[in-house]
Amino acid sequence: MSIKTINPPKLKRDWKGCRIRLTRDAANAFWLVKAGTLGTITNQGPKGSDVTFDWCPCCCIQARISRLRRDALEFIEEEQIEPPLHTYAERYQFLRTRSLDTIEQGGVFAGLTPENVVLNGKDLDFEIDCAIAKEKEEA
Repeated sequence: MSIKTINPPKLKRDWKGCRIRLTRDAANAFWLVKAGTLGTITNQGPKGSDVTFDWCPCCCIQARISRLRRDALEFIEEEQIEPPLHTYAERYQFLRTRSLDTIEQGGVFAGLTPENVVLNGKDLDFEIDCAIAKEKEEA
């Protein structure tokens, strides 16, 4: 994915839905989000922007921080680039080699348990990436 810095919309009310990158670390009572993290403005108020950050691929959490000032935000535009084919091959191999016990233990296998949710497309890709990262950490 290629990221390009852009000027924000002129009216702050139009900032809702804009993609941003943090220019400095930000924190609240629950989260510490590092500079450079990407997110989306979910609300714009008189005291600042409420931002929901992208899912973290290593710990599978999604932070939300309110009242971020303009100097903490850099407005961006993302150009979507398809991942290399070996990424898809690695994902497929990961699914293909899952043990049948995965269903009982919980995990990714083209569905997610114990939630009993069928996954496909980007949701499936995200869960696979999280599981691969977790296994690499444990190894």
